[in-house]
Amino acid sequence: MRWVAFLLVMFPSIAWAITPCLNNPRVPRDYFVARLISEAKEHLTWQGLNAPPNDKYLFELFVSDEGSWTLILTGVDSLSCTIAAGHQWIPFAKGQ
Repeated sequence: MRWVAFLLVMFPSIAWAITPCLNNPRVPRDYFVARLISEAKEHLTWQGLNAPPNDKYLFELFVSDEGSWTLILTGVDSLSCTIAAGHQWIPFAKGQ
């Protein structure tokens, strides 16, 4: 999971993923997370904070036992949106 955090923090090009998310309608984080848990059966697996000088974003990865995953972004306003989602999540042991 550390490689995901490394990519999000080290490469400013992540802005290409954030911009469409922030331009789309966003919903309160609590509502979003409740839907991921109840409907997608996903649980919180990872959190990372990106805090450049002007903006602060919380990235969260939710994963289900069946392999579905959702990466969400939450701003300081507590509104969230989906950055990416998919299937076939494969966990790795530490050090791989």
